[in-house]
Amino acid sequence: MDPKKNTNDKAIITLPEVHTSVEEAKKAEEIARQERIQDHRAEKHAHQEANVVKNAIEEANVVKNAIEKELKELENKKNE
Repeated sequence: MDPKKNTNDKAIITLPEVHTSVEEAKKAEEIARQERIQDHRAEKHAHQEANVVKNAIEEANVVKNAIEKELKELENKKNE
């Protein structure tokens, strides 16, 4: 058996496997990229929701403080 032919045969045999591996790696990379994009969008959405909740709490505290202030003023008028 000619060693050169054997080497070439191996190259021909393994080339499709390498090609398949490259294609699979490209597909896996694209899937990972899409997942990163989705994760980034989900994280951005979570931050937006957190900001909405934070703003609602701040507004509720402003209203609460205004009500407490008004109650104190009414109590002071009542006690006068």
